[in-house]
Amino acid sequence: MTPAQLTIYAEAAAEKRKVERENKNRDIYNLSVLIRQQIWSKKLVEYEDVFPDEEKEADDDEFFNYICALNRQFGGEEVF
Repeated sequence: MTPAQLTIYAEAAAEKRKVERENKNRDIYNLSVLIRQQIWSKKLVEYEDVFPDEEKEADDDEFFNYICALNRQFGGEEVF
């Protein structure tokens, strides 16, 4: 497997996990809306309030440490 193929595979796997997590969150939200009718709540909580966007940008140090860990995992040499 080439590095380009590995990158494509890793991105596809990450996207799949993200979609699955969003689907699970939607299911939880839909169940809470159904339960709400039984509890007689007067105000509906918005989905975005319950599940805020969890994505964040990694800073340079986090990214560098991640790349170093991948390099060690695949048996690469650390050259600085």
